Amino acid sequence: MQEIEEIRTAEYLLRASPETVYEWFKAQPQRTLESGYFFGNDVPEEIEKKLLGRNNEIIDIALAAWGTNSETTVALYHRWCARSVVTDWPPQSSTYPYAILALTLANVNAPAAPWWSNERIPTNDFDWLIEYGDDDLFRLMHANIALGFVLLRHCANKYGAYGRIDERRWLFALQALGYNKVLHRIDKTDDEGPDLTHS
Repeated sequence: MQEIEEIRTAEYLLRASPETVYEWFKAQPQRTLESGYFFGNDVPEEIEKKLLGRNNEIIDIALAAWGTNSETTVALYHRWCARSVVTDWPPQSSTYPYAILALTLANVNAPAAPWWSNERIPTNDFDWLIEYGDDDLFRLMHANIALGFVLLRHCANKYGAYGRIDERRWLFALQALGYNKVLHRIDKTDDEGPDLTHS
């Protein structure tokens, strides 16, 4: 059963101006290491689904930047960034599809799952970004605390796309991961090392 606050918020946001929706998402707490990264404040899936249905570019920016559901990430990717909708794929710098892609890759609230499942975002697309994507997108994805553990595991094992990139780009990936704050987290229950128990 829906909580009354969820019902009220959903109906308000469905009728609010795109700018109000943007500001509402911007004001929501983001996942951080200090505030409980692994258990962030999620926006109910139904609210994000209704907002996606508004098909508004300002709202889509807010959802890409701060949305919390994997279905939202997937829908935005297929709406704006997929090969089937971008004539000159991958999305080119200084375009709206590029901005949506950059925001979703940098979104610390979004789960990592959409980037690693064939039924969601095509693996070939994500692999392409690792192998050939521009440096800015590459840095954004590797600095995202929601993606850090998975990317570190794949990079360290030279799994998938990481096994196909040259040594220079592989070292660039390791360098970029070095700025990912989730990999600096100390697990106080086990040998004072990085908190890999949640990976």
